[in-house]
Amino acid sequence: MLKVDWLSQLYHWMPNNRPAFLHHFRIFLTLKEAISRFFKHPNNNRHRRRRFIPFIIAFLVVILFACIAAILLGILYKSQQQITTTSTSTGTSTTSSTTTATTTVTTTTTTTTTTDTTTTTTTTACYFGQDYVDLVEGGRRQISRLKTGDQVWTISHDGKRLIQDEIMCIPHAGPTTPTYFYTFKTLEEHTISLTDSHFILAMAKDEDKIKIIRASEVTLEHRLIMNHRTIGIEQIVYSERIGFYSPITLSGYLTVNNLSTSVYVEL
Repeated sequence: MLKVDWLSQLYHWMPNNRPAFLHHFRIFLTLKEAISRFFKHPNNNRHRRRRFIPFIIAFLVVILFACIAAILLGILYKSQQQITTTSTSTGTSTTSSTTTATTTVTTTTTTTTTTDTTTTTTTTACYFGQDYVDLVEGGRRQISRLKTGDQVWTISHDGKRLIQDEIMCIPHAGPTTPTYFYTFKTLEEHTISLTDSHFILAMAKDEDKIKIIRASEVTLEHRLIMNHRTIGIEQIVYSERIGFYSPITLSGYLTVNNLSTSVYVEL
């Protein structure tokens, strides 16, 4: 039994709330009596465990769901941050792409200018396309119309005879390309045009030996080689003309407008 001396004192101390106090006190006694009977019953421990098991399971389930919810909220928060970061990065990439495009346009313009300059000053071993060669089958043909397999006449390297020769290939050609040529005009009105590094057979006036020299090194003091003889130079002109070709023969020589040349170039 509970000792209620202190409750009696409290009862007398609060005269204005005695009805409410008595009501709550009765409820308290009822709950106390029920709890006392529960723990005094021999099977109450077993019943208590059985009653607590669902409570514990429910409590664990609540905790599990709370953890899952917290994890999902964390993932959602991180995803939102990543989306924001990605949007910012995308805007930066767009700006960078625009800058790169501008740079590319500038580079292309510079390259075009360089290409035009290089094409105008071509120095490969080339002939002027409108000069002529003599065909073995008879007649003459412009260099621009030559093709692989054509049989042509060529002056031998010593300038003493004609030999039958063949066009092996034409590795370079620019029918519409502006190119600078040295044009040599002989005392007998023969002309031939070659790029500056192209080789031609010539002989100095004070020498009796044929040499192969660059077109840019030929002067009015040289004589050019024809079949069985040499011929003096009247004029040398350096000018731009349209169309170049570089036929290669089996012998390595090519006779153009009756003047002997080499098909090779000084590298």
